[in-house]
Amino acid sequence: MNRQGNHFVKSICLIAGFVFSFNVWSEDPQNIQIITLPTGSKAYRAGVTLAAAINRTTQHKAIVAGYGGAQVIVPMLQSNRAEFALINSDDATQGYRGTGQFRRSNDNLRLVSNAYDILAGVVVAQDSPIQSIADIKGKRVTGIFSSHKSCALIAQAQMANLNLDRKDVRTVPVTNPISSVQAVAEGRADVALCVSPGIPAALEANAKIGIRYLSMDPSADALARQKNIFNASNIVLKNAGSVADISSDGYFLSYDYYLVGSTHVPDHVIEDVLTILWDQHSSLSNENKDFMAWTQERMNFSDNLIPYHKAATKFFNSKGINFSDR
Repeated sequence: MNRQGNHFVKSICLIAGFVFSFNVWSEDPQNIQIITLPTGSKAYRAGVTLAAAINRTTQHKAIVAGYGGAQVIVPMLQSNRAEFALINSDDATQGYRGTGQFRRSNDNLRLVSNAYDILAGVVVAQDSPIQSIADIKGKRVTGIFSSHKSCALIAQAQMANLNLDRKDVRTVPVTNPISSVQAVAEGRADVALCVSPGIPAALEANAKIGIRYLSMDPSADALARQKNIFNASNIVLKNAGSVADISSDGYFLSYDYYLVGSTHVPDHVIEDVLTILWDQHSSLSNENKDFMAWTQERMNFSDNLIPYHKAATKFFNSKGINFSDR
């Protein structure tokens, strides 16, 4: 065979090798990216725990990356730049439908598992003169949440629950829940909204200055005002000591988090991850107590209108859970 023929054969082999490599990647991604909120968030911590379990028990190599918010995370799933994400139910619904903060629908989004519930508290310094909702008027309160649009909505829902409006307070712009509680710790704000008890930033603020959570209003009227802003939320009572930085009984806004994926993720990858969550609940909970709430009973319990990934439906059906009426 002449030199030109050899060159042609080598080119064909190279192309064939590339195509084969692409097909192997698309059918069985060895690298799984789990995307969450930034480092220091509850979602990031849960993502790290799940990734470690994936790396221990499957052939996949999982990594976790933190981003500013759902407006970045959801398009990454839509365009197959990530396999999984941990986001709240409202963000997931808006992302799928293309409403709220999203200009277009992300119809590749699929629900994999209902995860845990997360709390949002109202934080003040331990020695603050603010003792009740009425004392918040005229004070410096965190807001804007420029890199976390869902937190801006949650903060607005908290304000509605407290029967307050932004004109009643002085807004201190922050970027996310972490910088929200840091603003109180640094003396730049009197009240921090959208703070999840137990996150590292809250624990650090508690160690630095001491913090308190003001109880939200559990009344039917207050809950209605809150849900009018953030329908996916509820009000729950948490006792002192149930989370390290909760020092007294009080009511918190709560909402669900979901593990979501994409239609691009192969069925067997979904099955591998769900098997870990189903079979290793005890060990995951020992590593990260947030997983204590991520029970088998909760995994398939959802009123969200996002369709489940077909492999998730198959998985839960195999566990005796019928999805036909969902």
